[in-house]
Amino acid sequence: MGAFLAITALVFFVLGYWYSYSTHSRKKGKLLAAKERNFHENSQEN
Repeated sequence: MGAFLAITALVFFVLGYWYSYSTHSRKKGKLLAAKERNFHENSQEN
């Protein structure tokens, strides 16, 4: 029973870590894309 609880806790920890990492990297990618788009728009105006 203790081993089952330990494995379950480990699975939830890994899933939580993976989820937070994937959402963080997705936000970072969106920010980078927005910055790049703004840069291109500003450079075309000049």
